[in-house]
Amino acid sequence: MQQTYRYRNIIIKPHCMQFVINELHLLVLISVGFVYAGIDDAVLSTLVFVLSLLLSLCLAYRMAYLCRMRYIISNEQLVFEHGVFHREVDYLELYRVVDFNESQTFMQQLFRLKTVSIYSGDRTTPRL
Repeated sequence: MQQTYRYRNIIIKPHCMQFVINELHLLVLISVGFVYAGIDDAVLSTLVFVLSLLLSLCLAYRMAYLCRMRYIISNEQLVFEHGVFHREVDYLELYRVVDFNESQTFMQQLFRLKTVSIYSGDRTTPRL
């Protein structure tokens, strides 16, 4: 009689520092924009404030999207859940996984993070 082994699901979520690494240039730009808009008698300070506020809202959405992203690895499939207002769930059977790649930028190395890309034979999600 053959034994069947059951394993728990592995749940992986992106680290919050990945957001800071990806959006560092916009975070600095927004900070400079708010400081400039706060200066009295600055030229176009209202416009700079509105643009900084809009960029802040855009970054808040990106942060929410990253926080709502979740990968679930079971013994048969990989499930990718993502979305803020419209949630989507993508399923990928593990036997379709062809290859994977790990990469690290300099900033990711500083914070001990990495990017893992999975390549599959699935038509809907060839790269995850």
